[in-house]
Amino acid sequence: YKQPVGQVDTFPTLLEGAGIEPPSAGLRHLGRGSGEGNRNQITSEVTWIAPEATTMKVSLRSDQTKYIATLVGPTGDPLAARDITHEELYDLLADPSENNNLAADLQFETRLSLFRRDLRDFLEEARKLRSERQGREILLEEDVLQKLESLGYTRDSGKR
Repeated sequence: YKQPVGQVDTFPTLLEGAGIEPPSAGLRHLGRGSGEGNRNQITSEVTWIAPEATTMKVSLRSDQTKYIATLVGPTGDPLAARDITHEELYDLLADPSENNNLAADLQFETRLSLFRRDLRDFLEEARKLRSERQGREILLEEDVLQKLESLGYTRDSGKR
């Protein structure tokens, strides 16, 4: 299979295999940006929150190119990270080990601009989907809360 795929493709693929039409909404279709006029782009991200700031790395990968942006923002909200502090661009055909960052090379400025646009679109859609998300409060029993807290998944907020 020569086209890149991501984890976001797993559930729709299973639905299609079962003869069910997958939904068209969500981030699955957004991660197919136009970085090189290529609709087979894969998007991945990782976020970490520190007391001083939130940092997010977003990777946009096509068949031939990989773009990585490091963004920072106020602490507490992963989707508030907006300021790009570092960019990386790799030609995966010529440099599959990603040793030569091409982001500073002016001949790749057009390609960088397209990836930046896709990054902005991805983050805007993620923010929109989050604002539309309907959640409900989940009440956990005291022993479950204590176990989650001991594993570092929750913090004692003093209100139970």
